[in-house]
Amino acid sequence: MQVVWAETKRLAIGTLILDFIVLAVMFGLKRLSISAIFSLICASIFLILNFITLGWFSVMALQRSPSGARIWMGTGYLLRVLLVGGLIIFSFFSPIFEPFCIILPFLYPKLLFVAGEFIRGKRSSERA
Repeated sequence: MQVVWAETKRLAIGTLILDFIVLAVMFGLKRLSISAIFSLICASIFLILNFITLGWFSVMALQRSPSGARIWMGTGYLLRVLLVGGLIIFSFFSPIFEPFCIILPFLYPKLLFVAGEFIRGKRSSERA
């Protein structure tokens, strides 16, 4: 579970940085509102909890047989997708949420992991 916490810490720091960038861009475009800030914060917290849940289900699946692990991971995936989908759908019907600011943080992990691999790859090629 230590690997999960280490990756979660990296994701949380990257999410915070990207949230500030999004807020700065929205401020520059004069689209910043309390609703947007609240939505971004809620979605970012939800993203981090979703990632922790993924890690927990993965660790628990490793303790099971291959068929049990498949069921465990499938159940975890379904639960996480339903929760994220529910939040996104709810954001379209709720006056307190900005749907764009709810959806955007769920794109952060891919961006952060690709950027992290690019940086690590660049550092290792400099040492060689």
